[in-house]
Amino acid sequence: MSYDSILHPVIGIDLGTTFSSISRWDGEKSEVFCPKGEYAVPSVVYYDKGKFIVGKPAKDKGVFSPENVCIGAKRLMDDKNTDIHLGGKTFSPIEISTEILKCIYNNVEAMFPNNTFKAEGTVITVPYYFRANQISNTLQAAKMANLSTIGIIQEPIAAAFSYALYLDNNVRRDENILVFDLGGGTFDVTLFNLKCDRDSLIFNTIASNGDDRLGGLDFDRKIFDYIIAKEKIDISSYPEKVQLICKSKLMEQIVSAKEKLSFDDIAYIQVIDIPPGEFLECELTVGELRNCLGKYMKKIKGILNEVLKTSGFSSKDIDKIIKIGGSSKMTIIDELLNDSLGHGKTYGDIDPDLAVSKGAAIYGAYLTNRINNKKRIEINYINVHPLGVKDDKGDFIELIPKNAELPFEKTLIFCNTEDNEVDLTIEVYQGENEKCIDDNKIGEIKIEGLISAKKDTLDIEITFKINIDQTIDVTVIQADSNILINKRF
Repeated sequence: MSYDSILHPVIGIDLGTTFSSISRWDGEKSEVFCPKGEYAVPSVVYYDKGKFIVGKPAKDKGVFSPENVCIGAKRLMDDKNTDIHLGGKTFSPIEISTEILKCIYNNVEAMFPNNTFKAEGTVITVPYYFRANQISNTLQAAKMANLSTIGIIQEPIAAAFSYALYLDNNVRRDENILVFDLGGGTFDVTLFNLKCDRDSLIFNTIASNGDDRLGGLDFDRKIFDYIIAKEKIDISSYPEKVQLICKSKLMEQIVSAKEKLSFDDIAYIQVIDIPPGEFLECELTVGELRNCLGKYMKKIKGILNEVLKTSGFSSKDIDKIIKIGGSSKMTIIDELLNDSLGHGKTYGDIDPDLAVSKGAAIYGAYLTNRINNKKRIEINYINVHPLGVKDDKGDFIELIPKNAELPFEKTLIFCNTEDNEVDLTIEVYQGENEKCIDDNKIGEIKIEGLISAKKDTLDIEITFKINIDQTIDVTVIQADSNILINKRF
């Protein structure tokens, strides 16, 4: 099969909370694009006077105009109706994510002569812990960015692809691999069994857990509060714009200090005009960082232990750890993993910042038959979030359980609940709580045009199917009323 991997490649995009990257399949391997000298682009959007700016320039402008900048839109993708106010206008998380996707694709496009670069297919990554509506919203952003999306892949699976594809074909492997994904805004722990030989590459997902509100952004805010208290800094009497600028400038130094503590025992923070007219100079040690983030480390360890409990594995059963996400590089994370799973298990020959987009490009090559080796590749997925509906008491009625192998579908028969009821609404949720108010509502199925009948006499057949990419398809049939509804969440 002939294809152009330079001007018309398949690409993978890691749409991250704090950084995003884009890779291509070059015919033999996955390669990260480096437009403008950047392998990873800050997932930051600045808007003012009708113009969007994305990436490092947006981050720089946001220091002095923080009211015009958005950081962490990925965390808001569970609710597409969330209002993000920038530069006097209101945007949705989908619109902000669209601008990030457009920017990183356009940056690559600009590396080639005019109108000659056009990707033949794009794979977007999402956390394994994302729910159906978060994935659907991500797909919508890709569509609005005019990307030819051919697939969605979970970040841990993408990272596992980056690890496994280039393994020695002559060595037969049967490994239990834990992918520890701690980025700027989300956290996933996913456990795989990898079977690899000359003829096949098989990923069996065993268990996964996480938190879509846990990551480097939380760490930064906690360190910020710690520094403010430690140095007795009070900016509350200054105008709001001045307060925002002070916070933005200090936060920038805190992020740098946190990164420095990944390879050093002490970092220095030096900032002009915090408070205005004064000079802040202090230090942050690994010990202080450990104490400061103790609550989060406890939460991370709890999620890690829950994955082991669900899988029935002990720490001794874990053969290898793959770390991805910028926050996974912290020294205190290495300490946590060594204490929880044992020393010497972390696989170091993989870039935590770039492995996901590279794996997404590999997956794109797999989907389009561009991988030249003759190995049979098989990926077995599991459902992370139980799927159910809301009953008339507000209780969560589970239909598809957690850890069910995907794809999985289930058909139920519902009835009209009132006499002469012509319209009804079924609310769909994902979660593990008894009450729907404590779970995540992913959407509604509105059934309109039922024939007039006594209650409990109309059979409404509803089929729920969770696909391998965690999206949900729903089919509604009511034969007497000639109703057929197909909907995707």
